[in-house]
This record gives sequence, C-alpha cells and structure tokens, in this order.
Amino acid sequence: MTTIERAADLLACNLDLVVLREEDTIQVRPIAPTGFLVQITEQRGTFTVYYDGWHESFDDADTAFRCFAWGLSSHARLKVVSARGIAYRWTAETLIDGEWGVVSTTGLLFWPFWRRSTTRYLQNEALLDPDVWIG
Repeated sequence: MTTIERAADLLACNLDLVVLREEDTIQVRPIAPTGFLVQITEQRGTFTVYYDGWHESFDDADTAFRCFAWGLSSHARLKVVSARGIAYRWTAETLIDGEWGVVSTTGLLFWPFWRRSTTRYLQNEALLDPDVWIG
C-alpha cells in the first residue's frame, strides 16, 4: 500500500472532510475558516507534507504519513505571519504538556518587510485521534 493510499484509508471514515486525491497527492481542505489545508505528495520516493504555505520533505514514508496525520489533529497548529494580507511566514507548532512549541518555520525569501505584520493561528479541529500519528 502506498503512502497516498494509506492516507486515503485513514480519511475514508470521516465524511465531513473535503478530500482531493490525485495519483501522487492527497489534500484535505479545512472544514472551518480557522483551519488549514493539509497535503501529502509523493514524487520519486520523496514525500512532501504541506500545511498551507508551510512544508517539509521526508525520505521516510512512515514519518511523512505521521506528519500528514498530525496536521489533522488537535496537537498541531499553524502560526501565519502576513503583511498587508500577504502571508510570508508559516510556523508549525505542536502541543506538548499543554504548551505550544515550534517544530519548524517556512518563509518567503522576499516579503514587504516595511509593512505592518499581523499574526494569526490556524488549527484544524480534532479530526484524528493522536494515537494514529503517535503510535
């Protein structure tokens, strides 16, 4: 079973989700305005997981799958920094012992740094049990 098929099986039981699937990609659209898009893509044995503008590449299928599932759980959130409505920095954060900690940050090389920045936090509702991606 491919990682994309494994992700599709995981999502099949949740009928509330908007899932778009192609041969090498599966994408889950947020179900609330405060959520974020989660996507996994496989190309030539490399996996990339996206949370809106944030992304991380993996060589290991199991690690990529867990990152994908984690984005759909209540243990993940996305910090988005924008300038004049244009997002330019995305930070994936994880919930550990009731505290939010930084996992990693992805950002644009060029952004309107002279504009005032705003920060918002996005979090998908608890769509998946943490045991799916922790175990």
